[in-house]
Amino acid sequence: MSAAGCIDAAAAGLRSQIEEIRQSEMPEARKTRQIASREQQIASGIRMRATCWFNAAVGSFNTHKADDARMYAAKLDGDAQYADRARDLIAQLPR
Repeated sequence: MSAAGCIDAAAAGLRSQIEEIRQSEMPEARKTRQIASREQQIASGIRMRATCWFNAAVGSFNTHKADDARMYAAKLDGDAQYADRARDLIAQLPR
């Protein structure tokens, strides 16, 4: 799924920016604000990626693509918001 790839690439770029900020000579208060902002963007991306995976799992389930549904649902293992729902979806798939 290309959305997840874009989100992962954005997160990698933001982590790189965080490292640059940490090594910069700007005032500590500004560093803290900028790092917090980028960490929030990463967290938002993680939520968006999980939502994409869940939606893909449900869409695959609804179109009777059990293997795809399992693949996307498996990516949600450990996710606080979607893990239980993904397990429920997998349990409904034909073996």
